[in-house]
Order: sequence, then C-alpha cells, then structure tokens
Amino acid sequence: MPGTIVIRLGESAVLENIFVEMPTNPDTFRNFIYLGSNSRVIYSYIANVNEVSVSSNALVTCSYISNVKAVDVYSSSLVTGNRFEFSKINVHGDDSLITNNTIRNHTDGGIEVRFGSNNLIQGNMIRKGTSSPEYGIMINSGDGNFVINNDLKDSGKTAFSDQGRGTITTAGNRT
Repeated sequence: MPGTIVIRLGESAVLENIFVEMPTNPDTFRNFIYLGSNSRVIYSYIANVNEVSVSSNALVTCSYISNVKAVDVYSSSLVTGNRFEFSKINVHGDDSLITNNTIRNHTDGGIEVRFGSNNLIQGNMIRKGTSSPEYGIMINSGDGNFVINNDLKDSGKTAFSDQGRGTITTAGNRT
C-alpha cells in the first residue's frame, strides 16, 4: 500500500538546521514539503522528496536540495543561495526572486517559468552534468520577466529559451 509523508509548515514557521531524507521508492511513498506564508527553511538538507512547494513570501536559503523532482515556487517567493543537485525550480506565478542558486545535474531543465510575470531570475549558475536537458532557463509564458546575469554555460541543449512577452535580458547571460 503506497504511503505519503507530508511536512507542512504553517504561517511564519522556521525549519532550521534540519536533515530530511525520505525513502526513495516512488511506488511506495509520495513525499511532499509545503511551506506556508512567511515560512523559512534555513541551512537544511532535503533529499528524495517529490515536491517542495514554496509560496507567499516563503524563504528557502542556504540549503542543499537533492533528488527533489521539482521545487515549485508560487507568487511572491524568494529562493536564494541554495545548492540543487538532480532537481529543478518551477515558477508558477508573479513577483518571485530566484537568485544566486547553483543547479547541477538537472535532467529536464534548470529553471522554468511555467507561467507568471515580473519574476527576477538573476545570478544563478546552472550546469547539466552528464544528462542532456533541453534548456538551462525557459520562460514558457508571462510578461516582463527579468532574466539577467545568469551563468548558463553548458546548461542544456539550449541555454535560454524565451516564449514570454517582453522578457528583459539587457544585462546579459553567459551561455
């Protein structure tokens, strides 16, 4: 019988200096971490979790995140200063800051704005490792997203793919 492990932080909760490593068998467990508004995860290790959901001004900083299928970021969130291994960041919403993260060995794409406007994606370093992902950063839709000063050298088949409207890249990205 499949099981589910859920860690849910309410408003203004703090998870600091924690180690979370879930069982890796996807047929047995579906594992999720949900961060409520104004919650923070600081200096933590999170591995083998299907999804980390960050929303409403939640802050994830200075953490190591490995083998997480996706870190889903919703409106007005901050994801900064993290190290991601075998994981990606999906943005679903407006006005989020995705800055100064290192993403390595991703298999699909490094950062993807699925929909949303006015997000800032800056100062991230993305490397594909041994896989052959399609892109380093992809903007699927949205208006006025800022994608600047990212290091996308060897990040995917296409370093940067922009299907949004009015995406700003004037400061450039290393490809």
